[in-house]
Amino acid sequence: MRMAFFHDNVMLSGEQGEQYSIIFPYSLWKERYLPCFEEISVSTRVKPMSSVPEDKRGGFVKSSGERVVMRPVTAYRSMADALFHRGAIRAQVRDILEDADCAVIRLPSMLGFFACQEALRLKKPYAVELVASGFGSLWYVGKPGGKALAPFFWRQAKKYTSAADYVLYVTDGYLQRLYPSRGHTAAISDVCLDTPAPQVLKKRLARIGEHFANHTPLTFGLIGSLNVRYKGQKTAMKALSLLKEQLPGFRLKLLGPGNPAHFQSVAERLGIASQVEFCGTLPAGDAVAAWLDSLDVFLLPSDQEALPRALIEAMSRGCPAVGSAVGGVPELLEERYLHRRRDAKGLARCLERLLSDETRMRRAAEHNFQKAQSFSRETLDGARLEFYQAFARYAGGGILE
Repeated sequence: MRMAFFHDNVMLSGEQGEQYSIIFPYSLWKERYLPCFEEISVSTRVKPMSSVPEDKRGGFVKSSGERVVMRPVTAYRSMADALFHRGAIRAQVRDILEDADCAVIRLPSMLGFFACQEALRLKKPYAVELVASGFGSLWYVGKPGGKALAPFFWRQAKKYTSAADYVLYVTDGYLQRLYPSRGHTAAISDVCLDTPAPQVLKKRLARIGEHFANHTPLTFGLIGSLNVRYKGQKTAMKALSLLKEQLPGFRLKLLGPGNPAHFQSVAERLGIASQVEFCGTLPAGDAVAAWLDSLDVFLLPSDQEALPRALIEAMSRGCPAVGSAVGGVPELLEERYLHRRRDAKGLARCLERLLSDETRMRRAAEHNFQKAQSFSRETLDGARLEFYQAFARYAGGGILE
C-alpha cells in the first residue's frame, strides 16, 4: 500500500537530494505512518539548503529515509504560484497521486487543496488531517493578504473535509463544528507528550505553598514568536500593567524567536519594561520543561489557536494557566480561567480570581496536570495507529469501517 502525503511545509534539500524539515522528522514517518503503509511519497514545497543562511537552519532535521520517497511539488513555491501556475501544480500533484494507492492530506494548506481536488478526480481514497482553522489562521495574522484569503481557505477546507473518506481532527469538538465530515472521523491531538512523573505536580504544589507563605514575587510566562502579534503578548503586558500595584516585583518571561523591539517599546509605554524578560529560544524537551517549571502562571492570550501545544506542555508541568476562549483552548482550561480575545481587563480579572486564594491555585495546578495526562504518547499513538490501519484497509478494499 503506497501513500502520498501532502502539505505546504517548506523543506530544505541537501546536496545529495536528502531533505530536512522542522515539523516532519523521519521519526514521524517511521512511527506514525510506516507501520500502516509500505511506502510514503512526501510532497511539499522545497528550496535548496544553500539558499538559507546557516544561522536560520536551526531545528531542521533529516526527513528523508528508508521507504520515504521525497517528491516535492516544484511548481508551487509561493501563494502566487497557486494562481498563476495552477495548471502545472495540478499536473505534478496528479502524477504523484497516480503512483499512489491513497493520500493523507494535511489541511489547511494550499497544496493540500490541490491534492484533495485531484484525489476526487482520480477517485483516490484520501484522509484529511485537520490541524487548524484555515479561516482563523489567516484572519488573525494581521496582514491584509491573509484576511483576503481567509474566506477562501475556510470554504476549501470545509468542502474537502466534508468529502474526505477519513478525517483526523486534533480537537475534541472545535474543528469538528467548523468543518464537519461525512466520512469516518477521529479526534486525536497531534500534541504527544511523555507522561510526566508525579513528582512534577508535587514540586508545583510546593512552589504554590511557598508563594503564599512568603509572598514571593510571581513569574508569568508566554510562548510565541515575537515576529507575529496574534499570540497576545501585548494583551498580557496590558493585563499585568493593570495589576502591577497588586503584584509587586512580578516578572513576565517571553519565550520564542524573533526581534523583541516592538514588544520592548510596548512594555516601556506601559511602565513595566524592567519586569519583562525576552528569553529567546530553547531546545525542545528538558530545557523548555525547566523554563516552564520556573513560572508561577502560564498565559495564552492568543487571538487564534487550534489546540495549543505550548499550553498543553505547561499544563503537563502543573502550571496554573489563563487563556483566551478561542479555538480548542476551552477544551483544556476551566471556564473561570478563560477571557475574551484581546481583552486585557478580562485577563486581569481571571488572574485576580486565580491568584486570590491558595486553594484555587492548587486546584488549577491539579486540574491542568491531570488534563495533560490525556495527551500521553502511549494513549495517542495507539489511537492514531488504529485510525491509519483502518484507513489503509479501507483504501485497499473500499469498505468504510
